[in-house]
Amino acid sequence: MVSKVVEFSDIDNHDRRPPHRQNRLCGSKSSSEIIFGLPDFKDITPSPNQNTVPAFTYIKNPMLPVVYLAIDKSMPTSTANAEPVTLSSLRES
Repeated sequence: MVSKVVEFSDIDNHDRRPPHRQNRLCGSKSSSEIIFGLPDFKDITPSPNQNTVPAFTYIKNPMLPVVYLAIDKSMPTSTANAEPVTLSSLRES
């Protein structure tokens, strides 16, 4: 995930060649071309004093459980008492 949006691409600085998600989903158009092509933004000119810097809020769903699993894949030093640990045995526990 991108931690910070610095700027939106526009016609002048958008690279249409790489096959990244923006180009694939938006027909190689820049962010500004997509945004200003929407009906909400057609024929609108922002006033000179208007703040046009985008503000984003990230919302994390507290209801989703987060589980971290650490798996030691190293070999035991003594194989006499070592019991193999498989993914299915981890699921059972």
